[in-house]
Amino acid sequence: MGYPTFNVGDVLTAADMNAVGLWRITNCTVSSAGGTAATASNGVITIGTGNTSVTVNNAFSSLYDNYRIEFANSDATGNGNFMYLAFGAANTQYYGSIYFDNFNGASTGSTRRDNSTFMEVGVSGTDNNTSFAMDIHSPNIATTTTFHGTYFGGGWSGWFGGQQLSNTQFTSFTISIQAGSFSGGTIRVYGYRN
Repeated sequence: MGYPTFNVGDVLTAADMNAVGLWRITNCTVSSAGGTAATASNGVITIGTGNTSVTVNNAFSSLYDNYRIEFANSDATGNGNFMYLAFGAANTQYYGSIYFDNFNGASTGSTRRDNSTFMEVGVSGTDNNTSFAMDIHSPNIATTTTFHGTYFGGGWSGWFGGQQLSNTQFTSFTISIQAGSFSGGTIRVYGYRN
């Protein structure tokens, strides 16, 4: 079965709309540190200039069990710095790993987190190519939050995965950078239909 196709003038039934799998979270608000402010409009967060972190509020709620974050086309001040993600105010109990490889010939490797204050979710790149996509399971349910995804930045690409063990019902997340800053690009959050 394929995805539903809608045409101009079609009457959309409940069955048509219930077949849609992802819904963009449109009531997100945003705050940022460093540079010019990030902005949010209809679920599209536009990253400011020279931001060292961006916090997306009202991202998770009881409407969905699982979510997807798309972080796309941001321009970092340098290549090869880790991009970090933290949920809400949780600053402990992150466990996971990130694998990285560079097509320019740099060595491959991995970093592991064991009761860390954040999780690596990507590597920065210049030329508007810092991007990652991640799926998050149960961020607003009082249980372990798990996540996994892929990324590209500055010639580096790979995957990451992990868990946050605090059993907190999160509503927000923060993306930050290991060193320097990032500018431009967008963040979108989607809820998976239950």
